[in-house]
Amino acid sequence: MLTLAFDTSSKTAAVAILRDGAIVYDVISNTGLNHSEILLPAIDYACRQSGIKINDIDLFACTIGPGAFTGLRVSVSTLKGLLLATGKPAVGVSSLAALALNISGRAALVCPVIDAGRGQVYAGYYSCNDRDLIDQIDPERIAGPEEILSNSNQDIIFIGDGAVKYRDLISTKTGKAKIASVM
Repeated sequence: MLTLAFDTSSKTAAVAILRDGAIVYDVISNTGLNHSEILLPAIDYACRQSGIKINDIDLFACTIGPGAFTGLRVSVSTLKGLLLATGKPAVGVSSLAALALNISGRAALVCPVIDAGRGQVYAGYYSCNDRDLIDQIDPERIAGPEEILSNSNQDIIFIGDGAVKYRDLISTKTGKAKIASVM
């Protein structure tokens, strides 16, 4: 099965093509241009580099938030256009869950943190199950960075641009916190 996935929920834009779960092509771009200017050309380039036509794609996937409102509109609008053009199925993926998946296989809580601006972050808590998939164990929410910190003595891995931005606060307020960065 061929899947085309893309994310425009933050400052960066990402496009990936997967064949049966294996990555065929992926790119993360932070050019400073609007997502509306780069997403469709990035999708076209990914398909050309992979030798895949858009009609060959079996499933389309995009992040649906939380994240930058305009970026999410670009992503969902692009998804809708691809669906109408091809008649293929689609799935929306939480931006936080997508970040958490970067840390699968670890025996720790995972807390993806996206900077929401104005001193707030989007965050949630996830854990890895025995099938190396993630389970959401705390609702996704927007809050001040200090409000998302757990008093747990369990290992916690924080990931995302919000985790990097609030690294000092996270490090001083949590017991066994680690900061991972995937941009």
